[in-house]
Amino acid sequence: MMQSYRITGAQIVTKEIVLEGEIAVECGKIRAVGEPDSAFSHLPIVEYHHSDRVIPGFIDTHIHGSSGCDVMDAEIESLKVITSSLYRQGVTAFLATTM
Repeated sequence: MMQSYRITGAQIVTKEIVLEGEIAVECGKIRAVGEPDSAFSHLPIVEYHHSDRVIPGFIDTHIHGSSGCDVMDAEIESLKVITSSLYRQGVTAFLATTM
């Protein structure tokens, strides 16, 4: 995925409110949220539908595994499967839990 872009059209969910506007992402980091900022007008646009929502990633603080893999497998491939599966579900960070 692109490292620098603007997300427009979607509802933006923050800790306090749901708003409309845009999110400017530059070099993989969120630089602005809300009203369009001319400082980021050079970035390519990723257009969403008004019914779409952009929300912060979830953090799972206790997980043993996903998609048939367990962290106790002690295999890099298992961690890759778990990470990929969680990412598709909106989880952007997790604490691998062992027994």
